[in-house]
Amino acid sequence: MSNSKGPKWRLYLTLAGFAGLAMLVYGLRHQILEAVRELGNINAVALLLIIPLKFLNYDAYARLYRGLFAVLGNKVEYWQMYRLSLELNFVNYILPSAGISGISYFGLRSRAYGISASKGTLAQFAKMLLLYVSYQPLLIIGLVLLAMRNHVNDLVLITAASLITLLIAGTLFSIYM
Repeated sequence: MSNSKGPKWRLYLTLAGFAGLAMLVYGLRHQILEAVRELGNINAVALLLIIPLKFLNYDAYARLYRGLFAVLGNKVEYWQMYRLSLELNFVNYILPSAGISGISYFGLRSRAYGISASKGTLAQFAKMLLLYVSYQPLLIIGLVLLAMRNHVNDLVLITAASLITLLIAGTLFSIYM
């Protein structure tokens, strides 16, 4: 008897979710229509450049994974890693959990290529670490460009510069610790 109540409970929860989604769409209808109108102002060339840049991004990840696994003693094919990076991107889009679900999925899928879950997790950790470190010069460049344009409050610049300095100092401290 308890089995027959389970599906009803799920049905009500699903219906409540759809009702909440409908209320959200109704409440944001003006913003949604404005966003659709603004689609006409998109730079088509810049939008089309995103596609080859995404392919280059997947290529870079495939090469990174191949290199990391080669260092760890596993030889893998380029196209296997390319496909795995595409799959990982999809998983991280449908399960937005700051990459945690992608790390689990990567460990699971890399077993098919003879890579242990620990090596797969290590490769994901190395990728996250490289992304974190490579983002710091972009922050510095962005802050310098923001200061050069002189369109921002000095307090914002001082706060941003202080936070970036703390971030870089923390990174260097964790490296040498």
